Amino acid sequence: MIKNNQGFMLLETLIVTAFVSVVLIYMFVQLSNITSSYSESFNYNTVDDIYALNDLKSYINNDEILISYIENNTSEGYVNISSCNPSYYTDTNYCEQLLNNLKISYVIVSKNNLEEIDFEMLESARLKRFINTLKSTNSDDYRIIAIIDGKRYASIIFDLGSEV
Repeated sequence: MIKNNQGFMLLETLIVTAFVSVVLIYMFVQLSNITSSYSESFNYNTVDDIYALNDLKSYINNDEILISYIENNTSEGYVNISSCNPSYYTDTNYCEQLLNNLKISYVIVSKNNLEEIDFEMLESARLKRFINTLKSTNSDDYRIIAIIDGKRYASIIFDLGSEV
């Protein structure tokens, strides 16, 4: 009779251990998802970064040479406009000052159809992950995608050439 009682206690201990293990694994998975979302929300499309891109959008829409450059070169998926090159910016000094003030270290403009972007040409793996989180549409709109302060990522959709 004593042996049966010990077997029951062993079985009870195993069941409770399995139950506690399942609960702890479930909590770990949920906490890990929350932590990941929390981290992403502080690095992707923050309010300040969206405002910064709106300022950049206003600048782009007021520069006829830059508009023409973007329209003629986004057939390859995107165009990098980070360098303030005088061949496609009207006022390179203002461009450099604007990008410095907004802390934009890298900026591309693409069609809103993100499937056309050649990911092999992008330098940053984190930028590729950010672009994969964006929703692509087949509209004629354009999208500004930027790395801000070297660690945050932001994107806005805009209509090239029209100031709203």
